[in-house]
Amino acid sequence: MKPVYCSIGLICATTASIIFLLIPGIKIEAQQQQQQQQQQQPITETIRQNPAVSTVTVANENATSASLISTKPSQIVQAVSMIELQFHMHVVSKSIQPFPETVYRIVMSK
Repeated sequence: MKPVYCSIGLICATTASIIFLLIPGIKIEAQQQQQQQQQQQPITETIRQNPAVSTVTVANENATSASLISTKPSQIVQAVSMIELQFHMHVVSKSIQPFPETVYRIVMSK
């Protein structure tokens, strides 16, 4: 019976050691994901804080691109200009959806 307890104890100790060794890696990965999310927000925050482009929505944003949507062409033009200057991105595609309300979509990239 003693070898069985020793085997179970060895398995538990090994499992605990592996888990203990993995925890720092999990924390580091979680911190990296949090930093990426924080880095992905500048365009969204810039748009939200500027009342001149209040109808522009950032539909998708990552480290190298952003999609802008608006029903007001003048505001989306202002937002594009602002992003070009601040984030060094350029327009890669434009589209207009006419129904039910005219929606302008701009995709920008670095």
